[in-house]
Amino acid sequence: MSHTRASVAAIRGVPDPILSHRPPAPSRDVATDAAVHAGASRAAFRVARVRALLDGTPVLQARRLGRARLAANVVDLDCLQRIGPEGRVLFYEAA
Repeated sequence: MSHTRASVAAIRGVPDPILSHRPPAPSRDVATDAAVHAGASRAAFRVARVRALLDGTPVLQARRLGRARLAANVVDLDCLQRIGPEGRVLFYEAA
């Protein structure tokens, strides 16, 4: 057996690394909503647009799936919660 075939066989033998509790990739609707919220965050709170987009996408995805988002970034996500308060975010502080 070649090294490639042996590698492929070894990879196929590994269980699926994506756990069932992990959300799927965000849909186009979620990405669009995140971009709109990022623009609103930038206008209202002077938050960096890219940071607001990267922080907001998982929050909006969790909201779409009916889940809560666990996060430590209180400042940026508080701005997002003010714009769209219907999502749930659980904040934690690292010890």
